[in-house]
Order: sequence, then structure tokens, then C-alpha cells
Amino acid sequence: EQEETKIRELTDGEYFGEMAVMEVYPRSDTAVVLSDSLVTDEIPAESAIDYFKEQPDQLLEVLKLLSGRLREVTNEYLHAGQAIEEISAGKAEQSEGFSDKLKKFADVYFRRKKAADKLTAEEVRAKKGANHADGYHEQIETYDKGTIIFRADDPGDCMYDIHEGKVGIFYEYGTDKEKKI
Repeated sequence: EQEETKIRELTDGEYFGEMAVMEVYPRSDTAVVLSDSLVTDEIPAESAIDYFKEQPDQLLEVLKLLSGRLREVTNEYLHAGQAIEEISAGKAEQSEGFSDKLKKFADVYFRRKKAADKLTAEEVRAKKGANHADGYHEQIETYDKGTIIFRADDPGDCMYDIHEGKVGIFYEYGTDKEKKI
């Protein structure tokens, strides 16, 4: 059985997929329901402004989330830079785990999309022709345990506000490199 390293698990009152409402890039990780069910508010990109007008306190929560994640990435970048300087100075033996850290850092940019058998919740919505053109309306969705909400490298057009349940965000989901982040 594959060993899983838990780095991040999200629960009631937290957000995930927030970058999809700010920029058009493929998803960086995979979101999977961990609890028996998940009740979440789906917030489409084109309706995020309306959502935050109706709930301005939530904008501050998302900004705190983003600043914390930016701080994490900055620290990882600084650590990688220090390790490169040590290698350049011939002190590579002092950089224990450097290759693992560097590989993790590089994988963010070079990960490949993995084939999957099940449609994600977002793919099911798109296949049904559901869209968010009407603007923001509270769109409470409930998903069962094991449902893949979105996959790494999928395009994203909404974020999620968890009302009840747990979501795991995974790196390299479904592979031998799978890590819950």
C-alpha cells in the first residue's frame, strides 16, 4: 500500500480552488472529498465579485489564505536558493535533502496530467451544460466521499466555500507519488 503524507486537509469555513477565480491557469492539484459527504458553495469566477459584495467578510478570509500560501512558496523558494548557493560553494553535504526539495520545487512546473477513469464534479457540471452565466446565486452542492471535485491541470472556473465536510488537496493524485498537501 502506498504511503501518504498529509500536508493539508480543509474543512468547514475554508476555501479551495480560489486561484480559479483570479487567473486562468490549469489547476495545480487535485481535490477529493474525504468525509462521508461534502456540502460546499460553488463560486463561479464570473460571479466572485457578487459573492464578495454579498459576503464582504469572506474576501478578507480568502486574502489571508492567499497571503499564507504566498509566504509558504516564498520560504520554499528561499530554501532552494540557499541550497543552490551551498552547492555552488562546494558545501552540498550541508544541504541534506536538497535533491528532494529541488525535485518537489521543479515538479510544480513539470508535472504531467494523469489519466483518470472517473469524471470530476466539474466535468460532470460542464457535460450537463451547466454554466455560471446567471451570476452568483448560492449554489450549494453536496458530494459523496471519494468524489474528485477537480484534477491537477484541469482548467478552473470557480472556487469552493466548505459548509460541511472535509476535502483533501493532493499532489500527483492516483500515482505512486501521491501526497495530500
